[in-house]
Amino acid sequence: MKKVDYSGEVPRSPEDVYAALTSPEFWRSYATSHRLAAPTVETVQEGGATVTRMSSRVGVPSQARALAGDSADVSTTTRWSTPSAGDLRVDVAAKQKADVTGTITLTPAASGTRLAFSGELNVRVPFLGGVAEGQAVKYVPQAFADLAKTLTSWQQ
Repeated sequence: MKKVDYSGEVPRSPEDVYAALTSPEFWRSYATSHRLAAPTVETVQEGGATVTRMSSRVGVPSQARALAGDSADVSTTTRWSTPSAGDLRVDVAAKQKADVTGTITLTPAASGTRLAFSGELNVRVPFLGGVAEGQAVKYVPQAFADLAKTLTSWQQ
């Protein structure tokens, strides 16, 4: 497992960022703007938490196809215990499996909201998992940076 951290600012209020991250419309818009297949998305209340579940099939970058295959099924669950903190789990099922788990936090910042993630990446490839994790770990912060950029421009 590899530790993964991200911290960046979004020039929107924490309430706006939380509303977007729990909105099926935001995630569908995100997929469209990134030329991804439309995800199945639902947000429900469970045990006092707001839970957003999303699933989609995505293409795999050419440099990873030898290990992962041509496409991967991605399932994401975010369980928000409060509008400022949620537990995230991303499962990737392809020729080999991987997951990202951790905590997302939204806190007020000078320019709006500090979006932060702290977690772990686990690539389950026999003998090569550590090498694959070392390569893949850089993409998680990039994905969060891209998410922050999309949150900035999203129109509700």
